[in-house]
Amino acid sequence: MLPLSRRDTLRFGLAGGALFWLGCAGDPESTATGSCTLDDAGPEPTLGAEPAGVETIAAWVETVSEARLVEELRAGLASGWTSDAVFAGLLLAGARRIDSRLGGGGFHFVLQVAALRDAARLAPEGEQIVPLVFGLLGTVRSIAAFPWWLPEVGPGELPPIEGASARLVDATERGAVEEAMREVLALARGGSVRALHDTLFEIGCRRGHQLGHEAICAGKVVPLLAALPGAWAEDVLRAVTFMFASQDKDPPGRPDRSDLWSESRAQVVEVPCTWRTGVDDPVAVHGLIAELRQLLQPDQVVERVARALGEGISVRSLWDALVLASGDSAFVGANYHAFTSVQALRDAYEHATSERVRLLLLLRGAAFVGYQAFAPSSHDMASLSATGATLDDVFARSGAPSVEDAVGHLAGGGDPAAFTARLLEMVRMRATEEHHYKVAHAALVEAERVPVVFRPRVLALSRLYGPTNGTYLCDAWELTR
Repeated sequence: MLPLSRRDTLRFGLAGGALFWLGCAGDPESTATGSCTLDDAGPEPTLGAEPAGVETIAAWVETVSEARLVEELRAGLASGWTSDAVFAGLLLAGARRIDSRLGGGGFHFVLQVAALRDAARLAPEGEQIVPLVFGLLGTVRSIAAFPWWLPEVGPGELPPIEGASARLVDATERGAVEEAMREVLALARGGSVRALHDTLFEIGCRRGHQLGHEAICAGKVVPLLAALPGAWAEDVLRAVTFMFASQDKDPPGRPDRSDLWSESRAQVVEVPCTWRTGVDDPVAVHGLIAELRQLLQPDQVVERVARALGEGISVRSLWDALVLASGDSAFVGANYHAFTSVQALRDAYEHATSERVRLLLLLRGAAFVGYQAFAPSSHDMASLSATGATLDDVFARSGAPSVEDAVGHLAGGGDPAAFTARLLEMVRMRATEEHHYKVAHAALVEAERVPVVFRPRVLALSRLYGPTNGTYLCDAWELTR
């Protein structure tokens, strides 16, 4: 008998071993044929209200002078613009005018809109405008500094809706940018929000280069389009697709590493519908994180997580382990993208409706933990304990030292609500670049999901990168005073 490679072992496990056993354990009458297949429909997502006047606001964003921005924004809000309509217009203007193929750069101002919207909703009365002004300033400055326009789709009829998802995936893999944009428009106009969003989640997790910005784009922008629906979003969808399909941004020596995505995608074509059974188990989460710290290759992490599906651990606990492991990796390695990219994949998982895509996203979360490999260190967040650190101590520094003080403060009885309020105030007053909002947002989202025992660690991850007590007051704060 030929020896099985690690990936062969995983392939057989997913096809008929671990997941089949899990399905039978959850339901004695279930069989491998009672599965969630490629065509699993799932429910249509519940959409929010369509914001009005988005095109008008987007045109204003593209033309307003920085000197008049706050005055005209206040006038617009007084005359009937809603906060959500302005956020939608900000997203649309950024998608049209900031080059998405680069992943990071100015396109960060598109990736951060979801974080800004939540920050505005959590701000006290009178300060809700600050995150909005922060995003507007960044977008206006990016448009002025680097003029660019989203390429148009050529004239002619769009492809039929039948088969559009598969063709979109194929065009993206081939780097056929205009084809991919035509297919996403066909999906957008075909009436199936589920198919559209699930396909974007699927291709958004395809590549592991560029610090996970494509996964962050899928996990943050697509759910925002569900919350703020409407035909206005077509250009945002094209910009997202342009990002996923472009192939002219791969730096030498940093391949996109999409081979493992292809393997995982093939493995989840047919899976038992009961794969999401299992028990929430914080103790198992601790053990799994310790194991993942020893695995330095993404396929090893994928294999371990796939095997865990047959060990009675809930998917929620598996995600908790991946998020915490990615945070631990960022803590010891100083790369906060290790945390924000995995966290965004979990957001995508929570919004996806296809069982196949959801399992793919879980396996991709595992792969991204491996892509951002742990720096060699005997120090980890699990070893941190309660200290006498005050809130002033926490925000006197940034990075790993601030994370340590934050864990010590919260584990020592510090009030999480007071910590969160101080964090958001610090960001509103002193955020000097878009990651200050994004990292804080990722930590606050996960703090609401994980068991209480892990909340000090997750809240502390908000200090991986952020302003300190000594950071100067930012333009958005001073211009709105």
